[in-house]
Amino acid sequence: MEGQIRFGTDGWRARIGDEYTFENVIKVSLATAKYIKQNFKNCEIVIGYDTRFLSDEFAKISAKVFAHEGVKVYLSDKPCPTPAVSFFINAEKLAGGVAITASHNPYQFNGFKFREWFGGPASPETTSQIEKIVDQIAQVTELRKILDTEEFPNKIKLEDIVSTYLDSVIADSDISKVMKKVERIAFDVMNGACAGLPSKIFGKKAIEIRAERNPLFPPYGKPEPTPYTLTPLQQICKKERIDGFAFDGDGDRIFACTKNGEIIDAHRIFAILIEYITKHKKYKGKIYKTVTASDLIDKIGNYYGLEVVTTPVGFKYLIKGMMYDNAIIAGEESGGIGISYHLKERDSLFCSCLVIYHSITEKKDLRTLVKDLEKRFGKHVYIRRDFHLKDEQKQRVMEITGKIEKIDGSVVETIEKIDGLKLRFRGGGFLLVRPSGTEPVLRVYAETESNEKSEKVIKAYCKITGIG
Repeated sequence: MEGQIRFGTDGWRARIGDEYTFENVIKVSLATAKYIKQNFKNCEIVIGYDTRFLSDEFAKISAKVFAHEGVKVYLSDKPCPTPAVSFFINAEKLAGGVAITASHNPYQFNGFKFREWFGGPASPETTSQIEKIVDQIAQVTELRKILDTEEFPNKIKLEDIVSTYLDSVIADSDISKVMKKVERIAFDVMNGACAGLPSKIFGKKAIEIRAERNPLFPPYGKPEPTPYTLTPLQQICKKERIDGFAFDGDGDRIFACTKNGEIIDAHRIFAILIEYITKHKKYKGKIYKTVTASDLIDKIGNYYGLEVVTTPVGFKYLIKGMMYDNAIIAGEESGGIGISYHLKERDSLFCSCLVIYHSITEKKDLRTLVKDLEKRFGKHVYIRRDFHLKDEQKQRVMEITGKIEKIDGSVVETIEKIDGLKLRFRGGGFLLVRPSGTEPVLRVYAETESNEKSEKVIKAYCKITGIG
């Protein structure tokens, strides 16, 4: 076999045709099926897939493996966002589910996300068990031959899992109550699995861009909403003078854009959603965030008297707060935000509906909502840079980082080691450095009170460590 199958921050991902092969998909599906049979009496799962190259074929072969092992499979009849898989697990009380997707990764990749019985990302404990079973599987060549010829009509059922998911988004967001006041909105679905869904909710008021299926994800080669990949959304928002939202390839990450083309990052969307659920829904509980999230989240949490809990990167860590620690909302820097009363899962489409609802009830557009946050809690200018480094390079840079005492005149007061190294500056602001869990990348984050200062901090850090 071509290398080991290991689950990263969210699922197993690899290059198509390299390590992501039909044989390896069979292997990880077989291991997951065995895990389900060992741990559940009700051996039923759902399998969904995104718009990537061969995702539908990988999903079919995975479904056949589960069926061959005696597990009943509900197979999505079309590309679907990962939150739809999660909702279907909850609705049908299944043992789990699989999403064939590499989420936001470049077009050369595909992946295998496992969702547990509660509809959320698999815990490290669960994926560790699956990995151990994978390692015990020697060959799948004979199984591949069987799967190429056999059908399992009684164990595989094609299912429309998108319609019931959309119904839940509409019902849980209360968006129908304000639909008459909704103006035109742009949705950049980035050639991903959410294509067509905003229009099903908002009709002609939704202007969808990059809605065609294109597994090359032009022009940037990856369906990842960031300040650097949303030029098409910015152009339409400025031209039409409308607010807009962007979703990643499998619909679990969200960014936004104002009428004047300003990109609204996940931190500020997270903050707006905290205001929504505390002000309009009156929920009380905890806020869970990853270590990469802005200090703005801590400030707004304190303002509303809500405890903020910080975790390592990965929604699987936030899930524990949503499951067992009364977290009413959980979010991460990359755009993954989950609302507990809807799903124990990130859901970009649902979050966009909540922001729209909040905007209408507050009678403020996106730009005004953000300006209000800045007036009350100060400016938090957050920048992330990714550096492609080999493992030995990353290790060297991390060793240097742990010894830094000052960056661009900012004194390092403390170093947090929740995930990577977070250098907190005296007087406010931070620099965070962490290796990616899914790519050969070192991520560097800086947050200060201005764009100029944040840029200078990263530039100084690159000079100290010799990267960039």
